[in-house]
Amino acid sequence: MIRFFHFFSFTGFLLAVLLFQPAIPVLHAQVSFPGVVFEYDAVEVLSDTTGVYPGFLSQWYHYRTGGVAFDAVAQPADGVKPADVKLRYDAGSRDQRITVSLDGNEVAIPIPLWIAIPAARFVDSEVKTCMTLFHRLADDDGTRTRNVYRQGGKVIGLHESVRDRCIGWRLWQVDKLLMGSNSRYLPRYRGDYLLCAGEHEPDLASGFRGWLALELFNEQFWGDNAFRSYIISDYEQTITFSAGDGQLNLTGLPYWRFWKALRDYDSYDERHIEDSIRRVLRDERLTQNEGRQTQLTPFHRNRAVRLTRHLHVIAGEHDDRVPSPLSLAISLDQYELEKLLIDAETRAHGDSVVHLDEYSQALAARPELIRNICPQVYDATTSFMRIAAFYRWVKKHHPASWQSFLRQIRYADSGHIIRTPTVMLPVD
Repeated sequence: MIRFFHFFSFTGFLLAVLLFQPAIPVLHAQVSFPGVVFEYDAVEVLSDTTGVYPGFLSQWYHYRTGGVAFDAVAQPADGVKPADVKLRYDAGSRDQRITVSLDGNEVAIPIPLWIAIPAARFVDSEVKTCMTLFHRLADDDGTRTRNVYRQGGKVIGLHESVRDRCIGWRLWQVDKLLMGSNSRYLPRYRGDYLLCAGEHEPDLASGFRGWLALELFNEQFWGDNAFRSYIISDYEQTITFSAGDGQLNLTGLPYWRFWKALRDYDSYDERHIEDSIRRVLRDERLTQNEGRQTQLTPFHRNRAVRLTRHLHVIAGEHDDRVPSPLSLAISLDQYELEKLLIDAETRAHGDSVVHLDEYSQALAARPELIRNICPQVYDATTSFMRIAAFYRWVKKHHPASWQSFLRQIRYADSGHIIRTPTVMLPVD
């Protein structure tokens, strides 16, 4: 068993200040995880500042970013905002902890530094996405990135605050928790689990039971249907904080919002749609009427122009000739024109995102179904989300205190450094 504890000695702190150099990532070539092989190519910097709510309104966000994203701002549990707030990082103490003073009441923040320090740097960056499996390789025209996805792999993007950190490994794995029973494991180095400070080895039998419970829930909910993907976030979640029993108490859980594309539905028959459109494109009436002149109503003409735009895309894929809007309008009666337009627009919107909110909310009401697969991963993600939301509240309402805290943790290490992968490929 490999454990990586924090090393925050006063001497180490001074050396960090003097040298002003980050530690070199280690232990990467022999890190393993069941069912995948890791690679370490350079990737683009993860810098998308799109918020979670605006992202959910964007088709592009679902296909190109997604992943794990947090941007919620915590709120006082009792609704009363403390007037005086001070965050303090005690680098010289034995336990090297972070405390917060709320109107003079100083309490400990009971979150490990390997989570709390990266979370502060993440919040300060203004980037909202901390992990995505839809990333892109650096210095690539798209060819190498597409090749990874063709092999069934993923390009991993991690925010710089969590990259090569233990929390980065947990945020990577939380996006895999629903992808198979192997998610109950943790990464290994030379056969031993990579455990962050305070963690224990996973209970594989309990994790497998958790996976089976989730499978049963899904079968009862979906039948033969399924989701395409999901985004893990704090979307519409209430995150609160309060002081009690000498510590800062935080509430709120991560939210899996599931979605599928329009083309994923059984009723979406792309081949039938394309065959129908191509038959019309080869209709002899279109050739016979090409070049004819006649008066059309604006409504009829606009329908024909709109249809032509779609046909240019479809025809370009099959080397078909696209008739003019006038030829379409003359040759096809209104029923034919409307049917063809519906088919063309249905095909054009095949990648439209449909949120599966009924399922998302049903699973949110049963958080243990996800947590029981691998509590270490779920709990680390939850702690990261909660403390990040609290930091945002401090940053928003007490900016001077926030800047003071950032100066205190400027040279703070978040514990061990294990190089996180940038590509994962499936193995048999």
